[in-house]
Amino acid sequence: MTQKIYGYLRVSTNKQELEGNKGEILLKVNELKLNSQNIEWIEETVSGMKNYKTRELGKIDFKEGDVFITSEISRIGRTIVQIMSFISELLQKKVKVYFTKSKFEIDNSISSQAMIFAFSLTAQIERELISQRTKDALAKKKKDGQILGRPKNKMILDNKAEEIKKLLDDGVKINKIAEKYNMSRSTISKLIKKNGFKEK
Repeated sequence: MTQKIYGYLRVSTNKQELEGNKGEILLKVNELKLNSQNIEWIEETVSGMKNYKTRELGKIDFKEGDVFITSEISRIGRTIVQIMSFISELLQKKVKVYFTKSKFEIDNSISSQAMIFAFSLTAQIERELISQRTKDALAKKKKDGQILGRPKNKMILDNKAEEIKKLLDDGVKINKIAEKYNMSRSTISKLIKKNGFKEK
């Protein structure tokens, strides 16, 4: 039976980040002297808070001898319970587990499991601290009277309104203006309507 290598990518919609993680997994495959032709990519942008069993991650049909590679332990889940449950399941099936951002190997040894627990705990605490700091900062801004989010009717190109008016007066079409500012046609149209500009 052919050994399968599952490259798991759970990232934001940032294409550059996705390609970067793919590159790291390919380097790991090369380092382990595995056949890159056997890689099956699993990609998803779902939140790590969602249980892995309901994600694409939980649909993989692992067999003995397969290899699972992802960038870091936090890609599996946001809680220690989820991470430990997933890794335990793979170890029972004798699947090899690797992370591109750490050197340790996953096996059934006490030291390996202790390392997984430590990494999982550290990642979870760090996320919770960041979340709390963000909440505290927003609460302070609100208390100080600052308006959170973009003010009503405020548009990203408001400071370019006069430039856009001049382009319209010169006969430049909305499509071309949209290209110039790397915006959609609808965004430019809204700005024109908001300011009462006329297209020639």
